[in-house]
Amino acid sequence: MDPSDSIDTDKRTKVSRACDYCKKRKFKCSGRAPCDLCSKKKMECTFSIVDRRTIRRKNKKRRTKAEKDSSLNAGTYQPVTTTSSTSHAKEFVHKVVKNDQVDRKSLNMLNKSSQLPIHFQPLTMFPVTGKSDESDGSFEKKSELEEGESIEEDDDESGVSSSVEESDGEGVVKDNTETNATESTKKPQSTSNSHSQPHSHSHSHSHSHSHSHSKTHNTHKTHSWAEEAESHRVLFDAEGNLKYVGESAPLSFLFECRSIFAKTIGKSEFTEEPDSLEIFDDTDEVQEVVQMALPSRENLKRILRLFLINVNEACYLFDIKHFEKTVITPIYNNYGDCSVDQISLMNLMIGVGLLYAEIIGDPICQNMESPQMKSSAYFEFGIHLAKKYMNVGKLWISEAMALAFFYYSSTHQRSTAWLILGIAVRNAQGLGLHRKFINESFTDKGYVRHRRKLYKSLYVLDRITSVTLGRPLLIDDYDWDDFDTTDIYELDANGEPIENYNLKALIETTKVAKLIGKIIRQFYIDGVVNTIKAEKLAVELKQWASNLPEELQMDKAVNDDGDQNPNGEFDDRKISLLLIHLSHLYTVILLSRPFFMYINFKSNKSKIFQKPKGRQEIAICNFCRAAIKASSLIIQLMECYINYTRFLPERCESNALISSVLMASLITGMTALFLETYDYKDEKITIQTMMIHLNSAKRVLQF
Repeated sequence: MDPSDSIDTDKRTKVSRACDYCKKRKFKCSGRAPCDLCSKKKMECTFSIVDRRTIRRKNKKRRTKAEKDSSLNAGTYQPVTTTSSTSHAKEFVHKVVKNDQVDRKSLNMLNKSSQLPIHFQPLTMFPVTGKSDESDGSFEKKSELEEGESIEEDDDESGVSSSVEESDGEGVVKDNTETNATESTKKPQSTSNSHSQPHSHSHSHSHSHSHSHSKTHNTHKTHSWAEEAESHRVLFDAEGNLKYVGESAPLSFLFECRSIFAKTIGKSEFTEEPDSLEIFDDTDEVQEVVQMALPSRENLKRILRLFLINVNEACYLFDIKHFEKTVITPIYNNYGDCSVDQISLMNLMIGVGLLYAEIIGDPICQNMESPQMKSSAYFEFGIHLAKKYMNVGKLWISEAMALAFFYYSSTHQRSTAWLILGIAVRNAQGLGLHRKFINESFTDKGYVRHRRKLYKSLYVLDRITSVTLGRPLLIDDYDWDDFDTTDIYELDANGEPIENYNLKALIETTKVAKLIGKIIRQFYIDGVVNTIKAEKLAVELKQWASNLPEELQMDKAVNDDGDQNPNGEFDDRKISLLLIHLSHLYTVILLSRPFFMYINFKSNKSKIFQKPKGRQEIAICNFCRAAIKASSLIIQLMECYINYTRFLPERCESNALISSVLMASLITGMTALFLETYDYKDEKITIQTMMIHLNSAKRVLQF
């Protein structure tokens, strides 16, 4: 037998160098960027982990004769410097060029006319059509504390924010607008090995009591921090515990805006307002876990209704009919024979629904059989059971923790809610809810659909909560191979999918959430903003919006006031539409904000607005306008929403809605400051218009 017939020499070639993705997962790598596996998965292929066994020693014996002669002729000896792992990482990073460009198919699709009024399209100016610029489309933003360019993923790995040295090494843009921020940038570099990790909290900002409550009772001695006690860059609660808010959060952006306002127009109530510099802990003591009697079926019906309106219509947790059949009915028929999961989920659902009743002052609070039947009592007992049996690794643990997430969010314990959401996500991943072949291995198709819907909801909650709170993303996209599956609809007697408005909205919200993750990873980690990559993401956003079903378009969030469903109940679609389009508009702001702040306040390039030259400057101006338009649309949508909910007292406010309006208000205020400072004239963007939007935002936040 000919050896050449049995052995493929190309496949047997030894590869001494593998990319990070293949090396971590023990996969065979082709050794060249991009490798076959990364190309298949459409991932960035990097070679930052260097196998030093493959690096030849750089000593005098291996220097060529020409190098020796040149060094002798120069009369000086140049020592050989060893490169760090960071330099190797930059050397082996594969910069995708073809994938950065907007493909022709997408351009052709965007050229089609849309039925959506142009007023509701924040990205009409994309893709950019103009002459190409000689530059590569990238500019470097120094990764300073107030510029909001490094968050999320670095914190997940090291517990600190992105290193400043990475952007300083290329040093295209230097920001000297805030001396305090520059000083706080230098301090962490000299004390990076200390126990307190001060450069982690230099990104932290204050948090008003309407956004966060902490139940910490730590009596240990307070750490000494590198920052001064009067610094507004560090956030502590009443017990002296550190709190972190990252750069994608509006509270982080608030302090950047305050600093710019103070530098531009001097001190004012806005820049010096002290109340938001403190965190007020919830003074309620931890309650004793007591099992409460169940409410009457009539009261339970009302509680379930409030839970459905405020939770399940916005974000799927249960199939309510299945929940009533498998949990509610068995518990009320024979409580003693019920399992732990049924009892825990029942108490948690009652706790969440009754909490909303207490918030809105629903009459059911006075109709309960006992004054001790409070939301906190039911919740504490339910979460106690869930934590006690958390190691069983069942799906109901994720459901229970998701319920707890909504409870903590509604009681303004956002940090705790984020931690609880992490437990729900990790438990779901441990059960393979994100893997297609695991889901399809179950014979019960209804259970498969439930797994998929639940994981989509957890994904959306992760993106919204992490971004508005400025925390690392909990879910990565690389191994979620069941993302595109739309087999989540219930089937009728003929096996045909039953159309569900809320599930259709959930699918679209999940797509926006995926784009949020792309923006965070590409622009809010390394401090480098690339106009070509940003334009591609803008085109993706615009393409997604143009492909939305007509009933989910943004104008429906203003005009659609719901309808009667086949059961005769009021079908409220407003919250599902808001979830889609507030996520959409917040994503536009996240993508555009670095350009907006860089051009307007972080450089001397404000004249670009007057006469942009080249494709890059046109793109930058377009991103600034997109940020302004998205902000105004957020305020308009929320003003319509509060006018709509004035007559629907069953609705409770959401932290995500508040965060969106706050971010939009800050962008609008900064726009007004820019117009006033630089005397910029624009027919559509005027100071009068910005002030109208600011007054509207004030009414929304006071509602």
